[in-house]
Formats: sequence, C-alpha cells, structure tokens
Amino acid sequence: MSITLKKISKTFGATQVLSDVSTSFNLGERIALVGENGAGKTTLLRMCASLEEPTTGSVRCDDHKLVCYVAQEFPVADYEGMTGLDYVYQFGADNLVRSVRRLLNEFEVGDHILELQLDSLSGGQQRILDMCTTLARRPHYLLLDEPENHLDIFARQILISMIREYRGCVVFVSHDQEFINAVTNRIVEVVDGTLQSYTGTYEFYLEHKARLEAGAQRTWNAHEKKVEQLDRLIKRMREWVKKNPDLGAQLRARKTQLRHLQEKAPNRPKTHSKMKLGIGEVEQKNTKRMLMSNGLTLKRGDSTILWNTDVYLSFGEKVAIVGRNGSGKTSFLKAVMGEIPITAGELKVGVGADIGYFSQESLAVLDPNKTPLDVISTVMRAPDHQQRALLARYLIGADACTRKISTLSGGQKTRLRFCLLFAAGHDFLLLDEPTNHLDPVSWEILTESLKEFGGTVLLVSHDRMFIDQVAKKLWIVEDTSISEFAGTLSEYLLEG
Repeated sequence: MSITLKKISKTFGATQVLSDVSTSFNLGERIALVGENGAGKTTLLRMCASLEEPTTGSVRCDDHKLVCYVAQEFPVADYEGMTGLDYVYQFGADNLVRSVRRLLNEFEVGDHILELQLDSLSGGQQRILDMCTTLARRPHYLLLDEPENHLDIFARQILISMIREYRGCVVFVSHDQEFINAVTNRIVEVVDGTLQSYTGTYEFYLEHKARLEAGAQRTWNAHEKKVEQLDRLIKRMREWVKKNPDLGAQLRARKTQLRHLQEKAPNRPKTHSKMKLGIGEVEQKNTKRMLMSNGLTLKRGDSTILWNTDVYLSFGEKVAIVGRNGSGKTSFLKAVMGEIPITAGELKVGVGADIGYFSQESLAVLDPNKTPLDVISTVMRAPDHQQRALLARYLIGADACTRKISTLSGGQKTRLRFCLLFAAGHDFLLLDEPTNHLDPVSWEILTESLKEFGGTVLLVSHDRMFIDQVAKKLWIVEDTSISEFAGTLSEYLLEG
C-alpha cells in the first residue's frame, strides 16, 4: 500500500521544478524530504495530497486511504471569527474533539485553547492545534511541511515521540538535522528536478552524498584533463601536418576522438551557492541602553501574559527569549514594536536605536504580485544591476528576481525578507523565528553573520543549535515573568 508517483513533471511558467520523477511512499515509512529551498519539496507534498496537479505524469493512492497535509503555516486568515473548537468540528464530531483534547494536553498547551479565537493563538499554538487535529483523524498518510516550525523545544520532543509511534506513512519536509535524525528511516533528496533516495540517518545521507559528489568531481576532472591533453596534441599535429601531409589521417582520427570524448562528457558537478549576508559592524549610539522595562504588564484579553516584569538590554548584547508556546515571547516583541498595547508599567527603546524587525508574519506583508526587484527598489536606491547583485547574494538569482513573489518558495521569500531587513543598516534587530524555512546552507550563513554582527540582537527561536550559536544570554519566559540566564540554551537545559 503506497502513494505512487509515476513519471511526474511539474513546471511553473518556464521553470521546470520536477522532471520525470517516479517513486512510492509506503505505509510504515517515515520519509524526510530534503534539498535546497525552491527544489520542489513542498510542491511534491501538495501533489501527494491532491492539492496540486502534476504537469505530466500521475499520482495515485490506495483506494479508501486518508491522506492529510499540514502546511508550513496555519492559514488563520481563512478561519476568521472561528474558535479552535469550530475548526476541529469541520473534520469530525465529538469523538474527534475528545481525541484532540487529549493530544493538546499531551503537548501541555491545554485544551482551553479550543475555546479561544484562532487569531488570538500564538503561532506555536496554532501549529499544535493543526497538528493535533490532523493526528486525531488518524490518516494513513501524514504529509507534514516543516512540522517543527513554531514549536518550542519541549513540544518538538513530544511531536518526535508521536511520529515515532505513528503506524501509517509519514512524509515530511524539514531542514532540522536533529529532528530528521530522531524520526526518519528514509531520506529522499529533491535535487535538480530528480529524486535521490537514501536509507539511514541524516549523517549517512550527507556522507554518501559527499562521496558521490567527490566521485563525480574526480570523473569530471579526469575527463577535462583528457580533453585538454587531446586538444593540445591536435594543435601540435596541425603544425606537423604542414611539414608532413602524410600525418593528415592521424590528425583527422584525433579530431574524431576528441569529438566522441566531448559527446560523452559527464554532467558537470553542480557548484552549491551560499547566501552571503555581510551585515558586519554598526556604529554605536551615544546611549548604551537599547531596551528597558519597568513593572511591565501585558495582557491578551483577560489573560495576563507578563506581570510586573523588569528587563534591561545593552548595546551589542545578543539575547534569546525562550519559553513554552503561548508564554508571551512574540507578544513581548510586538510590544517593543508598539503593535500591541502595554497594560501597565513602561517599556522603553534606547534613544536613536534603529530597529529592524523580522516577524512571523513578515512573509505575509510581501506583495505577492510584485517581484523581488520591485520590493528591493523601495529600500535601495541603486542601478538595476546593483539591485540584482544584492539579491543574488541572498540566492535570489536572475530568474527568481523577476518572478512574482507568489511563485517563490518559502525559503526564497524568507531570504528576500532578510535582504530587505539587512539592506536598511539597522543597529538593533528583533528576530521572531528567523530560521523557519531556511535550508542548511542559508541557516549556516545567517548564523555566522549574526555572530559577526556588531549591533544588538533580541530573538525568539525554538532552534536549539541556532540559539547556542548566536545568543550569549537567555531571557526565560515562565509564569508571566522573565528571568535572565547568562549562558547558552544547552547549559540552561543541563542545569534544569
């Protein structure tokens, strides 16, 4: 029993994403789809879920088997005015609701969120509700697009346990190496429009892929060396023939040999691009204080998010806010930006601080009908070729920079937002889950660039490795207060 893809091809305009792909996803498998942003991973999932049609080929699933798809982001705008309970009742009756309540309590977010408006829930709570509703339906095939996004480190471990125990087939897209290693028994790489399948861990996949790439590079180098040697010989023989025409037959034979060698040339190994942010040093302002609160209280409706909280952030500090989903991390950043009101106390930003804000909703503010070149021109006054060069540094190439933003992958949209953010030269960055949708290469470059950044960083993330690399201090949000921990997240978890 399986989902079977037969000779699938998929094109968007003039761009071919998948080409003549055939594979199957079988019950009992836990398959990680990996590959660069824009390779076609989400497109593949959506075709398996019958949400998108292939350009050519066919996708077939066993009769009477339930296939459920969980998208990268919960489409909260589609459910305006609905509560969590309204959402669940779309897919079943009281039995389903009871199962969802049980799963919500396992995630420790509490089934009380079912009574709340969907748009009042945090990104993590929306994600968990969507995941619990899908799991409670007990699909035979579970298709998850970056399931770890928005989940705190505790919720991730619970999800890992649930997927390990799942008896159907799980196919998921992820860029999180720890998550992949914890659950997968098969890895499928989407690369250059094709699929390459590996059995084993993520490390085995990387090692095997590295060996294949090294072998392909050696083959290419050997071929190029033969071509160069034969080409040099032909050039010398042309001079010899001028002096001895009897060597003409040998020259023609060598030319034929060169032509055959060029016709049978192996594919040139692909050079992997890297995102280059280059956000470097910034000028320190006269004030050292970048952010301060005194007796800060925040509420969401009748619920108290933070109460009587004092924090202080100095220029050059890099701090991660950590805590359970719904604890108030994103609300705090929104309060800093003035997007939600303060109930009591005060929250002050340093005089002259230039804030750059990357929010969970950042992708939604991009006009889907504009192109990357259109939007970069709003923050960068420069000739067209310089704007294109800047976009290329964020792996948005010549083709992508003139396409509508609606056709870009989640990773490409995220990198475009970083391009807009960093091009503005801010000295204080507020980052809300910045690593969502980033492939490993982009994740690494973002991490290194933030480590080198000379300004102030206040970030919300559930990515343990990212926090360990960037943040030197933690603000722990728990029981409506913020406490400070001087150290990494790994050190904090060990002490806990």
